[in-house]
Amino acid sequence: MRVASAFLSLLSVLLCAISWNPGASQEGRMPQVQGEEERGRVSYTWIVETVDSDGEYNPSIVLDSSGSPHIAYGSYGFGLRYAHRVGGTWQREIVEGGRRKGYADVSLALDAFEHPHITYWEYTSSTLRYAWNDGTGWYTETVDNQGERSSISLDTEGRVHVAYFAGSSLRYAVRSGTSWYTETVDPFPLYGELSLKLDSSNQPHIIYTMVGQLKYAYRDESGWHIEEISALGGRYVSLALDSAGRPHFSCVGDCPSWGLCYVYKDGTGWHAEGVDRGVDIGWGSSLVLDTEDRPYISYYDDKNDTLRFAYRDGTTWITETVADENTVWETTSIVLDELGRPHIAYSGNWSIKYAFGLPFTLTHHVYLPVLFLSSTDITGRVHRPWW
Repeated sequence: MRVASAFLSLLSVLLCAISWNPGASQEGRMPQVQGEEERGRVSYTWIVETVDSDGEYNPSIVLDSSGSPHIAYGSYGFGLRYAHRVGGTWQREIVEGGRRKGYADVSLALDAFEHPHITYWEYTSSTLRYAWNDGTGWYTETVDNQGERSSISLDTEGRVHVAYFAGSSLRYAVRSGTSWYTETVDPFPLYGELSLKLDSSNQPHIIYTMVGQLKYAYRDESGWHIEEISALGGRYVSLALDSAGRPHFSCVGDCPSWGLCYVYKDGTGWHAEGVDRGVDIGWGSSLVLDTEDRPYISYYDDKNDTLRFAYRDGTTWITETVADENTVWETTSIVLDELGRPHIAYSGNWSIKYAFGLPFTLTHHVYLPVLFLSSTDITGRVHRPWW
């Protein structure tokens, strides 16, 4: 009887804590929780799936307008591959194949028609390639006869923009019509990682590394501008622009101790925060901002072979383990859906994996699930309240 009474009391508290929005569609929606600022810290239950056991390298994830995930990724001997979820099933395609060819440094974007566009490095020939699907089939072409570590973005007119390294230079290319127009942004980065984003004016912003240093390049009407952010060191960079067009990025660096860093620029300059400490923490970081410009980061703990997730709650960083995996490669990719829930693509156990985070709130040491009504929301699976 005491158990039943306690159960009913908890159920009553949970139901009273939830405020339904009668004006919103209930299909695929989460109810609003009263007093969000008072409800306690959010944590996540993670649903992890294998997307493709033949995929290996550099997954890149985006969501379409319905919230369904699309992932592009590479492999050696199995081709450049693309997967998207239809209902509860992953549909996989080989975009470009070759048993003696390798495909890596993959970057994915969807256009206004939700057709995929992919840049990638075909590393047996060291060429930068571009693939797209117009709804009738896949097409591929070479962007540059040398090029790697590419990052793709589409502007508001659907044109493809790519940042990449070629030889000892940082290059930037735009596809207009059927032609590529390429320019050198920085002739001396030597080698590293990079991340590209376009602002609301379709102007490019690039964060990139060179010999343990960080640089930020952006273009405006007067041309390219380059800033050095050398004090941090840095690797595994991922860039996002906030609602004002200001840069935020994640990286591995010294902030102030070595580990995963979150760096942003405001009207007073650059600011760095330590997110998770450790020499092998932060590999393959990927950053996204929500609609209120709050940061979320996926990354890899190389020492413990775990996929990790971090978000900032006010001024405090919360970190948690998403999955324990062996042989996770050095790239993760994160996006948020319209409800702010994280979706992560990564490589684990020589397969491409997908993780979806269901939010819970921690109040007075009790986990309270943030509910949603649609049994097929996002993953196509039925998810019931645990009580």
